[in-house]
Amino acid sequence: MKRMLSTVILAIVFAALASPRGVLADEFRLQAAFTVAFVATPNSGHAAYCDGPALDYDVEAHGDGYSSLGALTFFLRKTFGGNIGHGCLTLSTPDGDTLSATYDLTQGQPTILPKPTERE
Repeated sequence: MKRMLSTVILAIVFAALASPRGVLADEFRLQAAFTVAFVATPNSGHAAYCDGPALDYDVEAHGDGYSSLGALTFFLRKTFGGNIGHGCLTLSTPDGDTLSATYDLTQGQPTILPKPTERE
């Protein structure tokens, strides 16, 4: 009986960790501030990053900062042009753990918010 109970508890833990939202998704917020240096140049070499398209401009950025998880470094590569972009970034801890993300950018029409007196 004890072995079966351990197996059930282990299965529940794995199911919770495997869920898309995760156990702490609603409670955890990552907050960070970085000092970043970047360069943006015409993409004459037709570079593309993270399986994205080669767009008009190539951007590389590096930085250091501090977050709610501690010290982090920041690395980004992207291309953009017109009103679209595609890129990837990596956040790294001093001990080598990383968080990587791939993203797409789109720019639509700006939203004009009503003046505060018009909202009430």
